[in-house]
Amino acid sequence: MSDRQALVAESPGGADGTRAPATETERALAQIWGAVLGLDDAIELSDNFFDLGGHSLLAVETAARSTAVFGVRITVKAVFEAPTVAGLAARIDALRLEGRCGS
Repeated sequence: MSDRQALVAESPGGADGTRAPATETERALAQIWGAVLGLDDAIELSDNFFDLGGHSLLAVETAARSTAVFGVRITVKAVFEAPTVAGLAARIDALRLEGRCGS
C-alpha cells in the first residue's frame, strides 16, 4: 500500500471528502432526514437536504421532528439556512447549549 493510500484509508472521511455523522446530534438528525426523505442509504454530513429531495413541506416535518427529538425549537428557516446535517446539527447543539446556560 502506498503512503497516499494509507492516508486515505486512515482519514475520517471518504476518499471524496464525505464523512458519516459522528456525534449523537448528527446521527439522530441523519435518522430524521432518512425517515422524512424516505432514504435507506446513509446520509453524510455534507449532504444537502434539498439535493436529497427535500422541499418546503418536508422541511416543516423535519423541523417538527427535530424540535420533538432535541427539545429545542427548530424552525423551518433553520432548515433552509443550514441545509446540511453538519450545519443543522451545529445549530441544534448551540441551541441546546444556550438552553443549559440560560437555566
